[in-house]
Amino acid sequence: MLSYPVHFPRERYRGGKENLRRKAAEINRLIQQVEQYVNEQGKLNQSPFHQYVYSAIALKLGLDPSEVRHHCMIDGGHNGFTVIRPGLTMDEAFAEAEATAGGQVAP
Repeated sequence: MLSYPVHFPRERYRGGKENLRRKAAEINRLIQQVEQYVNEQGKLNQSPFHQYVYSAIALKLGLDPSEVRHHCMIDGGHNGFTVIRPGLTMDEAFAEAEATAGGQVAP
């Protein structure tokens, strides 16, 4: 599980081919858009866990879902990822979720 602020690895190209430099810059802009959206949503959401689905992020930002998934796949999730609310440890997040769900949260 991830914690805030969420960061995705950047595309790195330092070679001499201008078209590859432009492509890396485009990918990095997409990654930055997704990071900004996810981190802003984290500030608004008060639940202990925040779940993000790549296709929903892409729809909200007007991006290609396959591009978002390919460049922002993190933590092994094929459809999305989960982030713990800022300021909570994983144990605190599970305890809070369990308390609000009446003991129905599985670790």
